[in-house]
Amino acid sequence: MSLTPESAAPSVSPSFSISNSTALSALTMEVPDNTDDFTVVEGAIFTTDYARRCKELMSLHSALTSLGAGSVIDLPKIVVIGGQSAGKSSLVEAVSGISVPRDAGTCTRCPMECTMGPSSDERWYCDITLRFEYDDIGIRLGSPKTEVFCPRIQKKGEVDLWLRRAQMAMLSPHKPHQDFTQMSQDDLRYVSGSDSRVRKFSRNTICVDIKDPEATNLSFLDLPGLIQNETEASIKLVKNLVEENIGGLKSDNTLILVAIPMTDDMENQQAVLLARNADPQGLRTIGVLTKPDMLPAGATNARRKWKDILEGNLPQHSLKLGYYCVRLSDDDERARNISRSEAQALSDEFFETTPPWCQLLDQARFGIPSFVNSMSALLVDMIEKNLPKMREDVAAQLNKHRRELLTLPLPATNDPSTEILLRVTKFCAGLSGAVAGDTHKDLAQRNRALYHDFKLSVRKTAPDFRPFDDHRKYSSPSYPDEDGEQVSESSSANADGTGPLDLSYVRSVIKRSITWELPDHVPFDATKSLILQFTTLWRAPVVACFEAVFTNLSKIVDLLLNTHFKTYKQLLSHVGNIVNAEIQACKADTLKILEKMLAFEQVPIFTQNTHYLEEKGRLWLKRYCRVQQDRDDYWEAPKPVPPPAPVTVSAKPSDASRPSSPPTPVVSGLGAAAGWGHSARLGQWGVDHPASGKKAKKAKSMKSSDYIEEPPLSVYEYCSPPAPAPAPVPLPDVRSHEEDAIRSLRSAGYKDMNIEALAPALIPRAYREKLVIMSKVRAYFHVAYKRIIDYVPLAIEHELNQSLATRLQESLFKDLVKESKERLFELLSEDPGITTRRKFLQGRVETLTEMQDRLASFRRDSVM
Repeated sequence: MSLTPESAAPSVSPSFSISNSTALSALTMEVPDNTDDFTVVEGAIFTTDYARRCKELMSLHSALTSLGAGSVIDLPKIVVIGGQSAGKSSLVEAVSGISVPRDAGTCTRCPMECTMGPSSDERWYCDITLRFEYDDIGIRLGSPKTEVFCPRIQKKGEVDLWLRRAQMAMLSPHKPHQDFTQMSQDDLRYVSGSDSRVRKFSRNTICVDIKDPEATNLSFLDLPGLIQNETEASIKLVKNLVEENIGGLKSDNTLILVAIPMTDDMENQQAVLLARNADPQGLRTIGVLTKPDMLPAGATNARRKWKDILEGNLPQHSLKLGYYCVRLSDDDERARNISRSEAQALSDEFFETTPPWCQLLDQARFGIPSFVNSMSALLVDMIEKNLPKMREDVAAQLNKHRRELLTLPLPATNDPSTEILLRVTKFCAGLSGAVAGDTHKDLAQRNRALYHDFKLSVRKTAPDFRPFDDHRKYSSPSYPDEDGEQVSESSSANADGTGPLDLSYVRSVIKRSITWELPDHVPFDATKSLILQFTTLWRAPVVACFEAVFTNLSKIVDLLLNTHFKTYKQLLSHVGNIVNAEIQACKADTLKILEKMLAFEQVPIFTQNTHYLEEKGRLWLKRYCRVQQDRDDYWEAPKPVPPPAPVTVSAKPSDASRPSSPPTPVVSGLGAAAGWGHSARLGQWGVDHPASGKKAKKAKSMKSSDYIEEPPLSVYEYCSPPAPAPAPVPLPDVRSHEEDAIRSLRSAGYKDMNIEALAPALIPRAYREKLVIMSKVRAYFHVAYKRIIDYVPLAIEHELNQSLATRLQESLFKDLVKESKERLFELLSEDPGITTRRKFLQGRVETLTEMQDRLASFRRDSVM
């Protein structure tokens, strides 16, 4: 809705055009001295409907402002800023019609909100209240507090002293406000100079509500003048106060009124710079040029520049709402206490007779009445247009604060001992449920994952036996794991870097272990040494698993402590100390148990699970024997081609004549029957097969797979004289002998006999004892591995998690029952931060609810 018809708007310079011409009628309206006789056509500022609507909107604005709406929503408002000696106080006096405190230096030391409106009974009066939006340390309150400071003032001359008293009360939060209501100006000056606790400035607001038969509906906030000759803290406080009120997220509807003295260059004025920073495009800034009468007669250039600024001819200083120029009373006129009409007459005479001001076409930009009417029209129009948005914003803020209030813990309602015991009980029940997996199931799920990782870590310590003399010449065999999947032994290389263990390594272990054993007897120390190589590696995964589970337990304990005790910092600290002591005790006990379990796997090497041990031993012996027999399939070393030669059977060669890689194809005695090489390949070497009677073919270049590796000597053969070489014999048909042997064994009652079961018996004695040791050690690994992967998780769960859940409640109860009632009250004292936040939110919800009610009850069907 437009406040005035567009036809009433005059032609003005683009630099101070107003959108939709909402207030242009007020800019050019002639205001008579006697408003009682003023009646104009509909659309003028003083028509009955318009005056009533303005009064209602300003009354709503005043109510919302007193509730602190400016800090919650973007409430339309006018903020007056300026530097020291900019004429800001004189401007406020001219607009409001009252005298404000004047002293050397800064006279305004806290914000002053001035609300004006015509009185209903033709009487002048003024009410002064104090609005506290910040506490003593500068923290914003959830709900502003308002205090009536003095009785209603009936005489204008008394306002100055009451404002001084109110300002001193604001600056002295350490004293009751009533202490200042009877002080004289000299008393106030003495207190200001003698009391070091009196503050320089305050953020809280003095509210002045003026009812004057001659007043126009208007409200504005006068901020302390920007200062330079003060402490750094005071300068920063005033600057921040200005920036907070004219900028920020809730400032789109804030009109910035800048008092600009014409005796100084605009570029030198800090207030102009701050306004520019807050409103870079100049959409909501209004310049009020003061002290035009103080420009010397010879300041021709200065006058020309200010004239161009008023007319909008300087783009760098252009403002959408333009500039106003006012002549204010000087010290002599104030001393003579001239009336408002006399001051206006002097102003009119000055602008009508003094060039270049009298030469401007738009005279509505001069004088206080035009300025006040324009500001009133702008403010009322902004309030009217923003009513729907204000309702939406208040509703949104109310819902937001209500939701946050619900997230805060409820304050304690029981007596301290009952409240503490209830919270301890719930805490312990929550921990027991988490340990058992009934609640906070993620604890059990994370621990199960850690125990699975622990299992894999222990599995990786399995001895990587390779049934080759030199594992570097062969690829790594793969064996089915416990789940039936193929696993390469190279992937489970020991964490300490021992890596693969081949026949040569096992032979060296046996050799180091021999003392006074009988021939063909392998010392147990050799088996023990190989077993300890993997069991000693289990400490690292055991400790890592425990530490990870302990971390999970600590996290869930911290979560539960904060859930049940975070409202009460002292109680949280007290209970936390007890819980921490119990956790550390459980940790120490668990580590002792785990150390014992690790020691169990060192000495003695023992198991009663002999069935499983023997089963695994047979399985691994078969596997190692099969790989040894098929070793040519794993050959990876360079493959030199030997000269063709007939194959003869000879005695076992001596060490000096033993071939290097690859060995020559020599078969002797048991070696031929034991299957050293595949019988199917013998024909490739040009060997006569007695069973077939076929003549050997001419020898050809052989592949590495055609060679049979000669088994090395056993540790006992190193100590025995070499046997005489037997006469060469022709190679037998190995496959037919194997088949005959299996048939004979099955006939003898070994019905499950097959090539794999027969393979160990076909391994030469020099290899057999080493492969047997490998298989036994590997079998024992599986037995011990099965034990450790179960007992470590069970020990951790029982000694750490379950033990803590079981003994914690008893420990807490024993400690708390010893405390005195006073100590329990102290423990149950709420965290001040939560108390403060709850109080703030409760106050804010109460205030927003009242704002919502005010906006909802406002008459929306008024006719302008």
